[in-house]
This record gives sequence, structure tokens and C-alpha cells, in this order.
Amino acid sequence: MLKVFVLFLCLFSLNNVSAQWSVGAGGTLTKFAEYRKFRPGFFSRVSYEKPSLGGMLTYHYHVPLGDFNYLILRNGANDSRPVATEVKLNFQALQFMFRKVLVGSDRKERLYAGVGASWLKLKYKEELTEPIPSGYTADRALINNNADGFTIDALLGTEFQMGQVMPFLEAGYSLSMKKASFDRVQNLVPSRFQVQLGVKIPIASTANDQ
Repeated sequence: MLKVFVLFLCLFSLNNVSAQWSVGAGGTLTKFAEYRKFRPGFFSRVSYEKPSLGGMLTYHYHVPLGDFNYLILRNGANDSRPVATEVKLNFQALQFMFRKVLVGSDRKERLYAGVGASWLKLKYKEELTEPIPSGYTADRALINNNADGFTIDALLGTEFQMGQVMPFLEAGYSLSMKKASFDRVQNLVPSRFQVQLGVKIPIASTANDQ
């Protein structure tokens, strides 16, 4: 993904339209497809923009979430009973998007769209919510593993100039390229809907002469 970002910058530097670098950060609310609740998080971003086109490299961190699972316990008499567990999941993502201004490329207020991809990294750990009684053993080991995968992303956003800073609001959807259910959590890379509120600050401008 970083190679794509570098190639994008090289291609855009070949024309003579002025460009601007900016950095940004903000908060997110994310709804993962396999879970009911929105999860908070934060993001940081580097952008390279020309009047109507640009590219954005964004790092996302989502507050860890938990989901319930269970183990089956058995004893020497072959009696069985379930015991509850909690799987704690930690999500991080690195996203690259092409950006296109739809309305307002020459104004302080802009409406834009983006398409791109994310590499999603997951860490998860399963823990017992109660001790295993004496004489019982579990039917499987507790899950403690990592997973990763790609999503295809699209977003719609709006921004407006306020002095030297530019607040923005975005809503986007990411479609998983690796399908799985919670029963196969070791392969879980969920699709997600995300709302982001942030601010960006210009840090450098460039202009290429004929």
C-alpha cells in the first residue's frame, strides 16, 4: 500500500498544478458487521492534495471490543456443562484512498468522495469469565491469535476552511475481502461502517513551473 501511495505522488508531481501537504487527526465511530454497537476510536492522516484530486494515508485505531463465546467442559463421568468466555478484539487499520472533490474545488466549503483500500490488523484473546471446576477439562484451547486482511473502501466527506485549519466530516463503508463468521474467529476480518470527525492543518505547498 505504501508503494501505491508513493507512485501516486510521483504521477501527480509531473503536472504543473500547485499541491498542498496537510496532516490531520480526529475521532471515529465504527460499526463492525459482526457486532451490534458502534465502537469509538481515533485516526491520524497525511494528505497530498491538488485542487480537485488527492491522496490520503490514514492510520485507524479502534477501542478494543469484546464478544462472548463458550467452552464445553467434561468430567470423568462424561458429564458436560458450558462455561462462558469473552473474546477481546483489538483492531488497527492502515488506509490509502484516492480523493476527488465533487463540489467546491475553488471554494472554502467542499464536498468530496474517496475510494481505496485498507489493511486491517486484528489481535484477539479469549479469557474465561469463571474458573473451571475441579475434575473438568475443556473441549478446546482458549483462542489467542492474530489475523489480518484487506478491505475495499469508499467514503463521502465535507470540509470547510476556518482560518489556518480545516474541520471535516466523513462517512464511509469498508467491504471485507475475507469472509468469516464468529465461529471461525481466527479468520475474522469484518466489514465496517465508519463516521469520522476531524481537523486537518496545511503544512507545506508546492508549485511546479512549466
